[in-house]
Amino acid sequence: MSQSADAIVVGFAKSARLAEQSVAPLRRLRQEGVLRSIRYVTWDSALSDADAAPFLHRPAIELIRLRQPDAAGSFVHKNLFYQSSNLHAALSL
Repeated sequence: MSQSADAIVVGFAKSARLAEQSVAPLRRLRQEGVLRSIRYVTWDSALSDADAAPFLHRPAIELIRLRQPDAAGSFVHKNLFYQSSNLHAALSL
C-alpha cells in the first residue's frame, strides 16, 4: 500500500513559463495520487506578487503567503536568512 506525500515549493522562477514547467511534474504526481498536496510558500509582499502570479489560479497548488521576516546584514547573509526562514516555515506546514 502506498502513502501520499506532500510537496513544497519555495523560491521563484524567472518567468511564468519556467514556473509552470517546474511544477508540471508535481502536478502530474498529484493527479496520479502520489502527492496529497502541493504547497507554494512565499512572502506576503508586493515584491513577491509577480513570483506568485503563476500559482494564483492553479487549483492543484495551494498558495501560502507568509510575513517576510526582518533581516540585517550583507546581501548574502540576508538572502541565506530569507531562504532558510522560508524553508523552515514551509516544512512546519
